Amino acid sequence: MTRPSRVAKGTFFLANLALSGISIILGIAANGHGPVAVAFPVGVGSNLLSNMVLQDSMLGIAKYTKNMRVGTLVLASAVMILPDVGGGPADLAEDVNVLQLLTTRKAMLFVGACAIVLIFGLWGDLRAAGHPPTTPFYSGML
Repeated sequence: MTRPSRVAKGTFFLANLALSGISIILGIAANGHGPVAVAFPVGVGSNLLSNMVLQDSMLGIAKYTKNMRVGTLVLASAVMILPDVGGGPADLAEDVNVLQLLTTRKAMLFVGACAIVLIFGLWGDLRAAGHPPTTPFYSGML
């Protein structure tokens, strides 16, 4: 199997950046037209389905088993019916000040706790970067 040239790798990289950017922009636009609880799963489900089709049948870079195909199709089907069965109108009134809600004590504690967990997670990742895992659970994953 031949390796892609530097030009091909650069083209793939730029295409990936462009398509990822377009995906993000379309996701933001979709969230403006409906509830996030519907728009986000639909975006993720369609992304999984398109990746499976592209990787397996068009590019040939992955081989999916029957279980993987069925699981992806079931997930994509379940997600695609979300607009019909869920996600009614927003439950916040038009006059609600979201910024004021975010500055309440409970919200600040939650955001602070999330920040602490994030910092410790990053610290743990950086510490483990130089030390490969040695436990039996992780050694089988490498």
